[in-house]
Amino acid sequence: MVRVAHKYQDRGLKVILVSADFDTEIAATKQFLAAQGVDFPSYIKAEKDQAFIDALDKRWTGALPATFIYDGAGNQQDFLGGKGHLQRF
Repeated sequence: MVRVAHKYQDRGLKVILVSADFDTEIAATKQFLAAQGVDFPSYIKAEKDQAFIDALDKRWTGALPATFIYDGAGNQQDFLGGKGHLQRF
């Protein structure tokens, strides 16, 4: 994700990461992101699981990892979730 973000940033690609790790893993999550060279917005989920899932897309089961792809207008175009099956909503 970091390589893709850097490669296409000049073409307008923006990558935002959200970690759904447990609170006890926040330090390890931050260390991992730093070690990977993540230099773009990254967040740690603070809401309850179902509220977080529903806020992104009520059709999402919550399976991780999950990637949501939006166009420049903010419309969701694709979703990659769980075992890596591309789902078009």
